[in-house]
Amino acid sequence: MKKFSTLAFILLALSTTSCKKQTVKETSLEGEVAVKSAMTAGPWVFRNEVVVYSPDNVDHGPSEACKTDDTWTFDLAGSANVTWGTNDCSPFTVPSGSYGSWQLLSDGTILKVSYTRDIPGPFQAGQDAYWNVDFMSAKKMVLKRKVQEYGKSYTLYDTYTRN
Repeated sequence: MKKFSTLAFILLALSTTSCKKQTVKETSLEGEVAVKSAMTAGPWVFRNEVVVYSPDNVDHGPSEACKTDDTWTFDLAGSANVTWGTNDCSPFTVPSGSYGSWQLLSDGTILKVSYTRDIPGPFQAGQDAYWNVDFMSAKKMVLKRKVQEYGKSYTLYDTYTRN
């Protein structure tokens, strides 16, 4: 009977621990070489944008469908490129292709994009934009940018993934 009780206890312990979901936290790459390698490994697809107005006011609203089929690439020669998907965000036609140049600063923690043409959104030709590389892995990139406009400020977190 003692063997049966011990065996039942072991089986019960194993069954309860095996049901627990194992979550593996992905680690962000560090250093310019690692970030650049991941960044240039293939196209990125925009997934969502989170807007943080304050710690108590965070907008996790749904992403615009017109943005989630566009692909963004950063090539080793320093060209930043976009291929627009079939869901058009803009009332006017903007061709796919290079929209500027890019470079990593501060050991891969800052992404600078210098725009050479207007594209839909807030960026225009001749403008530089800076993002913090908040997270980078082989399959996920999160870019963070502080915005100040019209007497208010907020932080954007743009998430991109690749298959």
